[in-house]
Amino acid sequence: MNAASGAAEPRGSRRADEPDAEQDPPDGLDGTAVLVDLPVELWEDLVRAFRRAEVDRSRLPTALRPFADWTPARLLADRPRRALASAIGADPALREAVRDRVDDDDSGSDWRRLAITRGEATAATLLALHARWDQLAALAAQVAANRATMARAAAEAAGPAAVDDDDDGAAARQLRRARQERDAWRRKAQQGSTRVAALEAERDRLADEVAGTRVELAALREQHDTHVARTRERLARNRRRIATAEGSSRVDRDRVAAVTEALESLAAELRAATGHGTSDRAEATATPDPAPVAAQRLPRGVAAAEPGRPCQLPAGLDHGRVEAVEALLQVAGLHVLVDGYNLTKDPRGKPLASLEQQRRWLVQLAGGVSARFGVRVTAVFDGDAPRPGAGPASRAVRVVFSAAEELADDRIVALVRGLPAATPCLVVTSDRELGERCAVEHADVVPSATFLTWAGS
Repeated sequence: MNAASGAAEPRGSRRADEPDAEQDPPDGLDGTAVLVDLPVELWEDLVRAFRRAEVDRSRLPTALRPFADWTPARLLADRPRRALASAIGADPALREAVRDRVDDDDSGSDWRRLAITRGEATAATLLALHARWDQLAALAAQVAANRATMARAAAEAAGPAAVDDDDDGAAARQLRRARQERDAWRRKAQQGSTRVAALEAERDRLADEVAGTRVELAALREQHDTHVARTRERLARNRRRIATAEGSSRVDRDRVAAVTEALESLAAELRAATGHGTSDRAEATATPDPAPVAAQRLPRGVAAAEPGRPCQLPAGLDHGRVEAVEALLQVAGLHVLVDGYNLTKDPRGKPLASLEQQRRWLVQLAGGVSARFGVRVTAVFDGDAPRPGAGPASRAVRVVFSAAEELADDRIVALVRGLPAATPCLVVTSDRELGERCAVEHADVVPSATFLTWAGS
């Protein structure tokens, strides 16, 4: 009955201001707040389960320790119940310890089924220990609604006169209290719904941000792949250009060398035809490089070989004799090609010195030979040319390095082939295969040991 109007309401009908018992409030509620506001009649099984758990006092929160030994009846008082609500709502370990003392085989059931099969107090205990705060709030709202309905029914049964005569009667107070609890649970449900809506909006915002980031990342990845592809294409194009330029430069160098050799051969033939001696040639090509001491003690009285390809040695001499070296060096217009490291690494050379020292020693030795006999000397070494200023320098001796993937032997054979057919050529090497290849090109070949023996004689 409505106390203000005195009109009775039909039983079984539900007014608009009563909670909807068929809808669960959304998740996101605070467990401690739900337990603090839980009606006291739903606490009975929970406090008994807490006492049976016998949790070690040292593991309890400080606020709950004074009530650890209290009986279940005393724990239903306001202060211990609030302390226990705070501990259970915030401590999963405490909930698990208490849950071990409870029969929760059907704890996964809906709160309505639990309330029907196990009773409202047991259902509240299982929902609290499994932290199902939304369903616990729904159960509490249902209990509050039932209490309000029962209070209203009691007030209606007492009659309009009893309500009008005693507004502060027990039924009226119980009805007001039930409505207050109902309104409190409605506010909690509304707060939970507002929080869920905010979280869903934040989730949608983050999802949109992630989608935008993925699109931006895909665009950046595509730009990076395009840039890498273009860079690789430019690199490959530059490498092809460099390779072409190196090939052209090598061809130009070979052409210059061939023209230089041809001019020197013609100049030697011209000097021989005009009667100029080799001393003039020595004068023209002499360098400030000091000649080896051995070059000042050359053997005397050996006749010069006759020019040609190959040259004709004096009778009784062969290319393995020391005298053959001097006979060949006296040929006008002779071009001497030295297998550089083959000679320097000979036991009579400088095998223990560094490569740079070996090259400098050989250039000095060859410079003395060039100054003495007026011959053109080319020393060929394996490997790329050292940086400018690091290698030996001499105006009378040409130093040649093989390319990165080229052997000095191949370079020597190429130089021999590049000489004019009438230019006498002497190759100094102990490499048998190289000697045979040069002999096919009609060059004279003397071993490095023979040449060094002659130089030291």
